[in-house]
Amino acid sequence: METGTGKAYVYLRSIYELHELYGFKKFVIVVPSVAIREGVIKNLQKCHFKHQF
Repeated sequence: METGTGKAYVYLRSIYELHELYGFKKFVIVVPSVAIREGVIKNLQKCHFKHQF
């Protein structure tokens, strides 16, 4: 899928909802490369998600 389509937001929001609804606390995020991993880490550290998590 193309970059910038909101994939990270969708799976992070899904993680948030699963935690809120069912109390799940551990999740595994699998990515194909180090560069993608770094992007995921950046998304997790964004202020938008800090307010929600």
